Amino acid sequence: MIRTTSSHSATPVPQQMLASARWISVDGELVVASEVVNPGLRVELVGQAARVHESPHFTVLSFDDATVVLHRLAPAEIDNDLAELVAGELVRPGCVAVPNAFERCFAGVVLSSAPDSGDAWHAFYKNTLSRLQQVASGSYRGLGSGPVSVFGRIYEHARGLVVGSSLLDVGTCFGFFPLSLQRSEPPIDITALDISAPILELARGVAASQHQEEPVKFLCCDAHSLPFASGSFDTVTALHVLEHLEPSSASRVLQEMCRVARRRVIIAVPLEDEPDPAYDHVQSFDREVLINLGEGTGWRCGFEDYLGGWLVLKPS
Repeated sequence: MIRTTSSHSATPVPQQMLASARWISVDGELVVASEVVNPGLRVELVGQAARVHESPHFTVLSFDDATVVLHRLAPAEIDNDLAELVAGELVRPGCVAVPNAFERCFAGVVLSSAPDSGDAWHAFYKNTLSRLQQVASGSYRGLGSGPVSVFGRIYEHARGLVVGSSLLDVGTCFGFFPLSLQRSEPPIDITALDISAPILELARGVAASQHQEEPVKFLCCDAHSLPFASGSFDTVTALHVLEHLEPSSASRVLQEMCRVARRRVIIAVPLEDEPDPAYDHVQSFDREVLINLGEGTGWRCGFEDYLGGWLVLKPS
């Protein structure tokens, strides 16, 4: 679960070197700090570290009792593309060997990108939502293969599949898809849910700041047992969610989505040969596996291949 606040409790890393550091996040044995505002910190720590790993955006310093990650990302660079930087440079190579490395490194970089946690997450959302809007308008000039570009196109494809005036987004995480739909014309009554209460609190704050007449409603609940009557929503979506669930669990969640949907269920997943552990994927999908999952609901099932696999389910 991604942490949304930073601790500054004592850590057994060379404390005298970190005492004056600014923009620093401490999470148990993992310390993340901004090299942008601490330009001399790397030189001070390298001589004391047992191991040092360099990558384009990070320096990882291993001590007997802690790992220090220094990042070279300016505040304006902190958006959802951070996910692939963390996965590709820190997690997949095994440079940060701590439990839940992806979530903790991701949160640590965000939290160490501004003077306090509120400012940090506000900038992360502002940067990401602005760039998602650029993707939608065709004016985005960032990394074409990064999460912002890829998910921006996924969200636009999903937007075109949504029907009716009410939508439930399951496993919304940061809520980027429903937040990007919040200004749709005609307006859509949007509910989004996830199991992470701290992240949903961030998303609620962003939704309120957009001053929409009907802001997105963010709920903390388990998708295995949705707290809604049957047929409550015209469209129900789950975008890159089911790959995080075991097959039996994914099937149960999909059945629940069909139960609360009136007209359409939209599923998007990555098509992978093997689950990507860097993103905590626990199952992989190909066309056959995805279609079999959809047909198990008893609904009419259509498959699409666009930046991954899609199911569009309609009542039989």
